Amino acid sequence: MNKQALKKNRIRKGDVVIVIAGRDRGKSGKVLSVDPGLGKVVVEKLKGRHLEINSVALSDVDFPQLVLRAIEQKQAKEQEKEQKEFELTIASKDAEIARTRAKGEGDSIRIRAEGEAEGLRIRSIGQAKAQETITQTLTSAYLRYKLYDSPNSKLILLPDQLKAPILINPGEPPNEGRREPTP
Repeated sequence: MNKQALKKNRIRKGDVVIVIAGRDRGKSGKVLSVDPGLGKVVVEKLKGRHLEINSVALSDVDFPQLVLRAIEQKQAKEQEKEQKEFELTIASKDAEIARTRAKGEGDSIRIRAEGEAEGLRIRSIGQAKAQETITQTLTSAYLRYKLYDSPNSKLILLPDQLKAPILINPGEPPNEGRREPTP
């Protein structure tokens, strides 16, 4: 039996094999022992006869250092790839959370601004109505009446050409050339 055939194919003790070549072709039997070093397999009911093995299971394989390094590098790269995919998944979830949080904050700001704008609109309507009421009720005749009606009233002169009132307090004498003492 060929040693390489045993190493390539995986036959273990307890496997059932079928002979595919030789005078025992087509017969089957249970594997009693495997000796990959010698390239022999002992099969029940076929003891002492030569068998051609197509499938062998190896339990311990010694690979050259170059192959071992290549396997380790491949495993390391696969782990690195899985780590990167995991980091991308985490980053994607973080971005989704940030978008949701920003949308919520934006909605909150928009609602607050709409409320403030509505409040300002209501206040301005109220002020406009108050101003309109004052304009309708505050006439020059009413102002003249209120001027003379108050005991603390001052004399207000409204010259036609100046368009500016001159206020004179009738209770105090005007300061005519008198100087106030300096300390």
